[in-house]
Amino acid sequence: MYLVDTVAMVAQQASYIRHLTDLSVGEYTSADTVDMFDMEDWEQQFQGNQVDVTSFCILWQQGVHFVTTGGTFYDNRGYILWH
Repeated sequence: MYLVDTVAMVAQQASYIRHLTDLSVGEYTSADTVDMFDMEDWEQQFQGNQVDVTSFCILWQQGVHFVTTGGTFYDNRGYILWH
């Protein structure tokens, strides 16, 4: 997970990572529908990407959602990020 400050930085940093590496990169901003993602959606995203770029705000909102709904948040290696 690569965290940045703004929506514009999400796109910029994701593009830069793609340019410098051959890693698969996901981008998540408030412009997307990530606020509607459930646990299955996030798991699918994490399984499909090696690097995920988002803003702290998105990570915070999703973390609050999973804490309040009792969800567990894993990364693509099976480590618990949020519980």
